[in-house]
Amino acid sequence: VVDIDALDYNDPLLCSDYISDIYKNMLKQEKRCTLDPDYMTGQPVITKGMRAILLDWLVDVHLRYNFHPESLYLTTYIIDRYLQTTQVNRKKLQLVGIAAFYIAIKYEEIFLASTDDLLYLTENSYEINEFIQMEAKILKALDFSLSRPTSIHFLRRISKAASADIEQHTFARYLTEIALIEYSLLSYLPSQIAAAASLISLKIFDKSWTPTLQYYSSYSEDSLKPVARQIAKLAWKSWTSKYQVRKCIV
Repeated sequence: VVDIDALDYNDPLLCSDYISDIYKNMLKQEKRCTLDPDYMTGQPVITKGMRAILLDWLVDVHLRYNFHPESLYLTTYIIDRYLQTTQVNRKKLQLVGIAAFYIAIKYEEIFLASTDDLLYLTENSYEINEFIQMEAKILKALDFSLSRPTSIHFLRRISKAASADIEQHTFARYLTEIALIEYSLLSYLPSQIAAAASLISLKIFDKSWTPTLQYYSSYSEDSLKPVARQIAKLAWKSWTSKYQVRKCIV
């Protein structure tokens, strides 16, 4: 197993002395913040397809502002957590989505989109007071607890362990973004999604899953095959899909 942090110990910004403990804690934290993969059964009106359409639209909104990827992943997590605790009317689903997006960019970004701009993107379907009230409802439902490791956090570490170049990392990131829209993948942890996406990317570029990758990701190649197959099928379908997420690949 290669020490992937060996060259970083002289750079205090990379926190090499603590990075292993940080990622071990993230692995524990993601298990405490799991989502119910069957929560949609508690929604009398909202469907998996509606969720996919909403997230697809939010991918487009995210691209429009060129925000950090963390904002998109956190938006998805906030929406899923809210939907698993609160029944939502179909007409209010887009409001939930754009309010969750606003909460996420407040959490992750330095510069924000204005509320007027965000409401304009909904074709002014909602009033500003509805927007503010929905933001408050979501935060209250989540008990103001927003932090959760997402697949992009794990992917960066795994890409480093794989010595991945920009093409390999970008393709793996594209796969994790596809996974955001697929409701059936909620049963997997973010670290599993990230590792499986990295595995697919490595195979595409004729590379293998090494002992170093198994050590730093905490997953063997065999354990990743079920989720990797699901993500690979989604990637194959995405090339002819109507969803905007396929535009994320660079």
